[in-house]
Amino acid sequence: MSEENPENFGHNPHWMDRQQNQRRAGARRGASARERARESLLLAWYGQEEGRLEIMAHQRPAAHIGEAVGGVMAKFGMKNAVMVDDLRDKWPGLVGQDVAKFAQPTRCRDGVLMVEVIHSAWLYVLEREHRATIEARLSQVTQGKVTSVQFVPAGRRYER
Repeated sequence: MSEENPENFGHNPHWMDRQQNQRRAGARRGASARERARESLLLAWYGQEEGRLEIMAHQRPAAHIGEAVGGVMAKFGMKNAVMVDDLRDKWPGLVGQDVAKFAQPTRCRDGVLMVEVIHSAWLYVLEREHRATIEARLSQVTQGKVTSVQFVPAGRRYER
């Protein structure tokens, strides 16, 4: 869809998006001469206040920063890191405050969530009594991305 053809303006609801300098960085990333002219024409036609509102009405709404960060991390193969960070926030609600004091999720690989446990007695209890419940809750919260949990002593590096 060409921005140059006025007939296309009615078909694209975001025809006021600034797209011509997307690949530039720094001060050169601002509006191009064509985009500035288009915006100044609308400002002259509608007036300053109504013109700004008209321009904003035909631009895409601002994206949440979380979407951009998530996209970049997924691009670099770090989407599991975002999921683990999200799980850390939800962890006390998923396993309870008592367990959360002694165990924290650290990473996820191939559907296996690694949980570091700082006390060996808690490691035993979590492994024997709470594994099935925690795995079921994690599977539900992550829409099946986490299939199992591996409890490990804190401070050790386990490679799979």
